[in-house]
Amino acid sequence: MTKTLKILGITLAAIVGLLVVAAVTLALVFDPNQYKDDIIRLVKDNTGRDLKIGKKIGWSFFPRLGIEAGGLELSNAAGFGTQPFAKVDAAGVRVAVLPLLTGKIDIGVVYLHGVDLNLARNAAGRSNWDDMVAATPAEAKKPEPAAKTDSSLPIAGLSVGRLEVKRANLVWHDLQSGSRMAVRNLELATSAFVADKPMDLHLGFELARDKAAPIKVALGSRLTASANALKLADVDLKLDDSRLRGGIEIRNFARPALHFDLALDKIDIDRYLGAEPKTATAAATSTPVAAEPVELPLSTLRALDIQGKFGIGELKAIGVRSKDVKIEIKAKDGLIALGPSSAA
Repeated sequence: MTKTLKILGITLAAIVGLLVVAAVTLALVFDPNQYKDDIIRLVKDNTGRDLKIGKKIGWSFFPRLGIEAGGLELSNAAGFGTQPFAKVDAAGVRVAVLPLLTGKIDIGVVYLHGVDLNLARNAAGRSNWDDMVAATPAEAKKPEPAAKTDSSLPIAGLSVGRLEVKRANLVWHDLQSGSRMAVRNLELATSAFVADKPMDLHLGFELARDKAAPIKVALGSRLTASANALKLADVDLKLDDSRLRGGIEIRNFARPALHFDLALDKIDIDRYLGAEPKTATAAATSTPVAAEPVELPLSTLRALDIQGKFGIGELKAIGVRSKDVKIEIKAKDGLIALGPSSAA
């Protein structure tokens, strides 16, 4: 028995040694930068966009298979100006090699630093990403038998050491409505992620809307994700000087059941609407608008499965102030019940 174990140990050590030697040899001989032109041409052929890779591509083989790149820049769609669609200062991912042999994905780290994303819609209603998600012509598609949809998340066997996003900015410009919105200085950090186990989540950013004052957002929570459920526990959301606490859980993605228990200390909704209530004179002189019939989505309402509580310590909306607002909702099998609810 002892002799057999020794043979197995020597064999495993030899295999690992060979893997290490092969990895080192490949790292010394193979340079991924020689394929930059091929990558750029592939992106051009499939998207029509120009890709720039301004920094050297680096990679590793063992014990983690990793790749890092920087100075990435993807051109905008035709008719949307010369500003790049997306820019990334640095991006990288590292995956453990040995777990791949058993069908598991063990990602050590995924990071994105210095991200700039410019989203836009022109006056005709076309967005600057439509060309990249255009569907294949119907005549080119082959009919396929209807398959049962799997609504579960594909996270079984997935492990991520941490996710890190720094200095991310997203701009949305809608030329149809003339509105502009931007998410500035987004920072995202997580602890290790493993399915069915809680993960620390920290998110912060600044939201700017047209000429309105920017809104500062900071979120801390414990996220637990499984193939068919998602849970946010110990939610601590700060919105300027307002603070929301509690928990949210979603079960059964095929027919979602939502449970929540949330409490907000205070909020001034008028501050974010940026509008003051109309005076009696203004209301009397305004042009009346004919009401149009609204069709209620009954099938959607019947499918609701919600049980939740929501409380607000101090509320200001359309010039009215309230305190100790409490709202409860229950919805299941087409029966929707609000209450008991109260407010001072």
